[in-house]
Amino acid sequence: MRIGNKSGQWLWLMLVGIIISLASMAQAEVREIKPLKEWRGRVESSLKKKAPARGYLATQEDLDKLWAAWKITGKSPKVDFKTRLVLVRTCNCSHISITPLLNERGDLHAQVTVTKDITEDAAYVLVLIPRRGIRSVEGKPMGSK
Repeated sequence: MRIGNKSGQWLWLMLVGIIISLASMAQAEVREIKPLKEWRGRVESSLKKKAPARGYLATQEDLDKLWAAWKITGKSPKVDFKTRLVLVRTCNCSHISITPLLNERGDLHAQVTVTKDITEDAAYVLVLIPRRGIRSVEGKPMGSK
């Protein structure tokens, strides 16, 4: 059976419409989490390795160790890690920022924005967010390495 030219165009338009609808529904499933606090600064490039490989801190001890290793000014803040989480990112650039995104399944994704330049030292950002609703980070269950 051969589909006529107009029928083929109609089917093609329906398919495109369905794809656009599905894409917009997928976008609606994700919400941005507003950070409660943010700390940023610069460290020697060699100290980037002190950042958690999983991209977040989940204990006061880990925060205190990172704060000391990076020699961040002032005392390490006290965080209630039962209700909060600290996202951490670094980059050999002038500026880095994180936009935390949470989907309906409870998977947290950190959308990272950096400048294009390359620097000898590294920019860092730590972002304190509410932990409510987060079941996994970047597809990995909380607590996994």
